[in-house]
Amino acid sequence: MSNTYYFGRPKSTQNKSPTLKIEQQNNKLVISSDRLARWVYLYRKDGVSMKLNQNYFDILPQSSVTIDIPESLNLSQIYYME
Repeated sequence: MSNTYYFGRPKSTQNKSPTLKIEQQNNKLVISSDRLARWVYLYRKDGVSMKLNQNYFDILPQSSVTIDIPESLNLSQIYYME
């Protein structure tokens, strides 16, 4: 976990919607973004709760976040909100 400080109001830090790229590598998701993605939230399409090592996270431009997922899940079962 890192501490990221934004010098401005949330509405001033986001001009355009980011494009997220999600890749599955075994039981991990690697999520990257071309722009700042604030408060990214992952959830299952069927509404069943899932335990993740992190959720509601920010992705800085040109960087990625790695999330551990249960082995029984695959990328087609997961949605995200930002």
